[in-house]
Amino acid sequence: SSDANGDITLKQEKFTVKVKATDYKFARLAKMPDDLAAADKKFADQKYAEAMADYKNLYNLYRHVGYDVYCVYKEASCLDKLGKKDDALARLKMLDSYQCADPRKLPDLFDGKKLQATIMIDTNKFDDALKVLSDLGNSEDDNLAAFSFNARGDILVKQGKKKDAVLKYMIPALIFAQQNKERPRALCQVANLLKELNDNRASRFSDILKKDYPDSQYLKELK
Repeated sequence: SSDANGDITLKQEKFTVKVKATDYKFARLAKMPDDLAAADKKFADQKYAEAMADYKNLYNLYRHVGYDVYCVYKEASCLDKLGKKDDALARLKMLDSYQCADPRKLPDLFDGKKLQATIMIDTNKFDDALKVLSDLGNSEDDNLAAFSFNARGDILVKQGKKKDAVLKYMIPALIFAQQNKERPRALCQVANLLKELNDNRASRFSDILKKDYPDSQYLKELK
């Protein structure tokens, strides 16, 4: 565990070792703490208020040993689920200037950024969302790049620019590899929008979705 100053206390059987914050660059527990896993269980069980309180408290306990970004992301996720989107954005704001020394935190950081962009789009903060998406779009991770294109499509849909949105969704749908996590949603969005626009190409994209992802949740969302 760690204290507010970042000094770490390591306990193993009879031995206790204390490490000053000035003596390490970053630290990470070898496995997720049990109380953090318990908070995840509450989140999975949709007990968002309880989980939120846990993540908030556990942030202070584990912020210096690898789980600060994770706790912030999950607390914000709870706030979002509870409909407190502005509070979620306020919590995620700390990620704006976050310097990630530990590369193992990057997945948590990117999940936080994705949530941040999604909430901004939900609340019509499009300019702010585009700034976040610009950072994600420059990533070498194809899943993040595809997410950025899909989110830009979401903005255009909310602005009533369906034809322009189709072009954004088509990039993940046609260019990215089949294993890309964002591609099924892109195919679904293209198929649905083309159908709304009375474009006979809609069936082409719905057929690709059915063929490439027979178990996808997005099959149920096809119009």
